[in-house]
Amino acid sequence: MIGLLLIEISAFHSFRWAEAVLGDPDLVAGDGEAGTLVSYIRSDETPHVAWLRTALSEMRDRTWVGVDGARHAGTDMVGRLWDRSLAESLGARRQENLAFVMGEVVDAVAGRPDGNALVEEMLSLGTVVRRPDGSVVDPEPGPPA
Repeated sequence: MIGLLLIEISAFHSFRWAEAVLGDPDLVAGDGEAGTLVSYIRSDETPHVAWLRTALSEMRDRTWVGVDGARHAGTDMVGRLWDRSLAESLGARRQENLAFVMGEVVDAVAGRPDGNALVEEMLSLGTVVRRPDGSVVDPEPGPPA
C-alpha cells in the first residue's frame, strides 16, 4: 500500500505538471483543452491518494498482532515500511524512471537537427543533470509529496 501511495503521489504531481504544460496555449494548440483533459485525470487520482493515506493512517494507529501473538505498535511497523519504500522510491526506482524517460525524450527528438539542443534546454529547466557517460541523475530528488 505504501508503494502504491508513492506511485499515486508521483502520478498526481506528473499530471499537475502535464496539466500546466498542455494547458499553456503558447506551447500547445487547442486553447488549453489538452490541459483540461489532464485535469480530469488528475482529479481522478485525488480519491486514490486519500484512500491510501487514510488506510495507512488507520494501520499506523493500531496495534498489530503477529502470527506468534506478539504485539507491535502500528507506528513502528508503518514507519519501517514507509522508510524502506521511500528510500527505494527515491533511490533505485527513481533512477530507473529517469533513465527510461530520458531515453524516450532522446528517441523522440533524435531525427531533429535541434534535438540535442532541445534536450539540453529541457535539462536546464530542472535539477536533473546528464553525466559524461550520457546517464542522468537528480542530485536533489526530494520527497515525492
